Amino acid sequence: GDVTALDNNMEFHLSLYTADINAIKSMKTLASSPSTTYLSLSSSTVNDLSGTPNAINAISPNTAQKVDSYSSDTTGPTLLDFVLDINSDSLILTFDEPVNISTLQFSGIGLFSTNSSQNIEDFGINLSGGQLLHSSNELYETVTIVLERADIEEVKGNESIGVLINNTYLSVGVGAVLDRHMNPLQPSGRLQASNVLPDTTRPQLLSYIFNIESGEIVLTFTDVVDVLTLDATAFTIQDGKYRTIGYELGPSTSSNSPNGYIITMDISSEDLLSIKLTAGLATSRENTYLTMQAFAIDDIGGEDVLAITDGKALQADGYTEDRAPPEVMMFDLDLNVAQLII
Repeated sequence: GDVTALDNNMEFHLSLYTADINAIKSMKTLASSPSTTYLSLSSSTVNDLSGTPNAINAISPNTAQKVDSYSSDTTGPTLLDFVLDINSDSLILTFDEPVNISTLQFSGIGLFSTNSSQNIEDFGINLSGGQLLHSSNELYETVTIVLERADIEEVKGNESIGVLINNTYLSVGVGAVLDRHMNPLQPSGRLQASNVLPDTTRPQLLSYIFNIESGEIVLTFTDVVDVLTLDATAFTIQDGKYRTIGYELGPSTSSNSPNGYIITMDISSEDLLSIKLTAGLATSRENTYLTMQAFAIDDIGGEDVLAITDGKALQADGYTEDRAPPEVMMFDLDLNVAQLII
């Protein structure tokens, strides 16, 4: 750090670099009180002003000298920067000093589309929770929060937020996080993102539930998908990992679900009847498998879903058989030809 000499070079004031002071603040038991503050130095630290300079007497770590005067940290941390990583569904927060992540209150963090609540186009959410990618009860300058599924669905499902730095702002409430000395975060307005990292990872179908009674397939993906891009003709229902028999869904099968990780596909009456009429297909979980071409659906960022090919067909994670008895919908009687049509 920078050194200032006072009192005829009998006293020196050393201004610590930010990296050094933050390294000290990141250690719970170092210089946290007078009883944990000691000094050691080597003989090469400084010389006197003699004609033949004399090196200072070293103070070894074993005989370290206790502090004479100690001033505790009374200034709360400040949020300096944040990045919204849409690809990993995470927020990366950078503070001016290490913060105690065990004190972090997710509900005190909000994402917004503008820099002011007075803007009529303002949209925002307060985090419902999250997962910290750090050891609990530790101190960090940079904190990464993996967002909850519900929160990332809100962000990805609304194009007015989280697309560019110009529509991505963060608010962290006073007291939402504390530093080592339990000083609360200093108040500030909404902070604009320094970067928004786009989603570049293709979505993947994780699992599905096939309900032949209701004529529904509930699909679970690894990312928020755009229901408007659903193309049912890319799906094939088949009897095993390798296809012996199968049925390709038609364009009338669709979905009315909102964008999300989980959507429900409503099988058209034509497709449902054809599946039921195909012997040995989708009569139980054991013979209900699915393949899918890449154009089946996109995520919110426009990335195609990963295809599932024959030989790697995905078995239904759950299956509901048809237990509903058939019902007569209508009938016609023609006495001239003695014909009853049901």
